[in-house]
Amino acid sequence: MGVWLNYRKLASGVQIPNQKNRRQFYGKVMQHYVIFSGIVQPQDTQRDSFTTRSSLKIAALLGSFVDQPVGENPASTAGFAVQFFDAGKQQLWSAQALPFSTSLGNASKPFWLRSPYSLDPQCQLTCVVTSLSPNPSEIQVVAYGYQD
Repeated sequence: MGVWLNYRKLASGVQIPNQKNRRQFYGKVMQHYVIFSGIVQPQDTQRDSFTTRSSLKIAALLGSFVDQPVGENPASTAGFAVQFFDAGKQQLWSAQALPFSTSLGNASKPFWLRSPYSLDPQCQLTCVVTSLSPNPSEIQVVAYGYQD
């Protein structure tokens, strides 16, 4: 059992990886891998893919959202919804797109996965982003992990 992250409150039951899972990180150089980056128009859906060169273990997910108010529309905090698909395993991570506030963290408070998610070499991870804002939004989704 990991340590409860109280800043997540009831939004998710995420915990940091337990000691057994953290051992996999010892001596590894953790890096950020950009999975999606772009400007998404209001209520629009876009997708982007990330292909691994060697096997990759994802430990945490991060996301950022910058609303770009246009005309009389005020800045929005609606954010975006995100969904992931592992093409190598033909596995959809969730049945529906989830709000970024419950499925992604940020740089100071990453969304740690219960155990690292493994991607095979030459595997493609697809990220589908749907803007929930009435304004264009600059969105970035990043995986934090290491290559084997």
